[in-house]
Amino acid sequence: MSNLDTKLKVHEIEEIIVSYEGGVRNKICVPNVSWGLGIDYEADLLVITKTGYCTEYEIKRSYSDFLADMKKSEDAHKAPWVYKFYYVIPLAIKDKVLKYFEDKGITGCDVPGILCYSERGNITSEGGIPHNKGGRKMFLEEILKVARLGKNFQTVSLLCLLTGCPYPSLKRKKRRTKQ
Repeated sequence: MSNLDTKLKVHEIEEIIVSYEGGVRNKICVPNVSWGLGIDYEADLLVITKTGYCTEYEIKRSYSDFLADMKKSEDAHKAPWVYKFYYVIPLAIKDKVLKYFEDKGITGCDVPGILCYSERGNITSEGGIPHNKGGRKMFLEEILKVARLGKNFQTVSLLCLLTGCPYPSLKRKKRRTKQ
């Protein structure tokens, strides 16, 4: 597994979270949002409820990845429209992550929401409070912008799946020649 603490790929973890949230039929689920919403970081996965509340999931595949995130600015993951925030970590590093917060003196309500995933795709809540201080319900315009970003992502993903090419616009079409 090299330096990763899980064998799961990011898109597999995203699928686990979306399933945990009830699926794409119930909520707007958009991965890798970094532009178009006025944030200066990349949100690994945004999930918006029918009532307009957004949950951000920060996916971690290793403890070193988690530690790198802890070095980010205090304002990271604090978009005004993020109502809930979770770190999503492999079950294998749960104790290290909880100890990290304990060693930093972050306890009780100050610990962020933590979800742990197993290699079999199960998710458990392992503590912390997922509510983002100052988080609010999204405005309709913001919801529509995220939905458009998600639709574009789904279209690109589908094209990649169908063509087998990571960049569908670069895949050359076979030309038919008259015989």
